[in-house]
Amino acid sequence: FVQDYQKSTPLKIGELWALPIMLRIGILERLVYAVAELTGIDVPKGLSEIPSQFASTAPTNETIVANCFLSLRLLSATDWKDFFEQTSRVEKILSDDPAQIYAGMDFDTRNSYRSVVEELARHSNFSEEQVALTAVEFARNVEDKDIVRLRQTHVGFYLIDAGRVTLEASLRYRPGLNLRIRRALLAAPTATYLGSIAILTVLFVLGLLIYTKFSGGSLAQLILVGVLGLGLALEAAIILVHWNVTHRIKPQSLPRMDFSEGIPLGNRTMVVVPTLLESAEELNHLLQELELYYLSNPDPQLTYALLTDFGDAAAEDMPEDEELLTLASLGIEDLNKKYIHQAAPFYLFHRHRQWNPSE
Repeated sequence: FVQDYQKSTPLKIGELWALPIMLRIGILERLVYAVAELTGIDVPKGLSEIPSQFASTAPTNETIVANCFLSLRLLSATDWKDFFEQTSRVEKILSDDPAQIYAGMDFDTRNSYRSVVEELARHSNFSEEQVALTAVEFARNVEDKDIVRLRQTHVGFYLIDAGRVTLEASLRYRPGLNLRIRRALLAAPTATYLGSIAILTVLFVLGLLIYTKFSGGSLAQLILVGVLGLGLALEAAIILVHWNVTHRIKPQSLPRMDFSEGIPLGNRTMVVVPTLLESAEELNHLLQELELYYLSNPDPQLTYALLTDFGDAAAEDMPEDEELLTLASLGIEDLNKKYIHQAAPFYLFHRHRQWNPSE
């Protein structure tokens, strides 16, 4: 029904997400009327009337009540995320990502992309579909697809990365005042951070001095208050700025791929544990740890490695070095023999000592 409806009137992202809520409201309203007729209770004011033309073919109130509960249970059990992505026009457009990356991302990442599309459409004269199409076209029109510009063929480059400026200009995007102020401040984060602390410190010190002046303080007392109050004012300013930063600037998650069903080919990854090689006991612990990493993620596209260094020493080679390195090599070989069904999941990389004049 939703797919057919959108052939004439495409639904916005927010409207699609609101559909299950509206279905619940409709079912609850029908339940209220059925219960009211069964019990003789007056129907609450404000509810829309049930169309009379359905009265002759409507089921009994007892059946309606039972069906309402079954429907509410079905609504709760339905995967609305899957429903949304099957019916969303924006989702279909973004899935046409020239880099063929978008469709393989996890739900939260795709949802963050769609939220950007919503925001851009809300503050421009373009629909959500047009915004998504524009982003895809920018990605498709990248000519020089060398290794540096390859990322520009991904639609996300224009939604959440450096290409967003280009996309906003194309859409004649008009951000709100709050967003413009926020962007201006974050454009020079160091100056904003230090400047805020400096301004607040000056204001706090001025407040102390004014209070002292109006309290009849002498020049010596004013100087003493200024000197002693400077440290307190600086500390208070830093605390206040830090509080504002942590409460007003939310952390942003990096875009992520969906590897819940396993790591696909072409995404082979090595988990590397950098460590110092200083004793046999420590080495045994590291080898056990590496094995646990493998057992918790035995994906054939994942390999595990120790990246080892010898500790600081007076000479490039020490008597115990060779023995430790041999033990490490044998330990890795034993692990590979233990899990022979997978081609060499464990590796050892070792860096020999080099002289560092500054150290």
